Amino acid sequence: MGQAAPNTGPFTHVHAGAFVGYSCIVHQGNQGLYTQAPDVQWPAFRAILLAARSAPDAMLDAAATAAWGGWWAAEVVSRNLRPAMRLALANHFPPHLLIP
Repeated sequence: MGQAAPNTGPFTHVHAGAFVGYSCIVHQGNQGLYTQAPDVQWPAFRAILLAARSAPDAMLDAAATAAWGGWWAAEVVSRNLRPAMRLALANHFPPHLLIP
């Protein structure tokens, strides 16, 4: 993944063995595209995960913009990747589990 098709999704950011925060990436290797959202802490990330599971697009956009600022609009919405990112975020935890 990440070569011809966009590789999108959330991840737990650890650097040099230390937790940094929660982030998301958009990666497409054949276009030289790699962009990462700013790191956020659990409350903001949780709001995004909850919105991704059940909220309308406007509420997901609001939660993601509150957490990641203009990155969401510039890197996700502008590339028409909201559906793929929504799915990746919604499945960060298995769908049958509640988000803690």
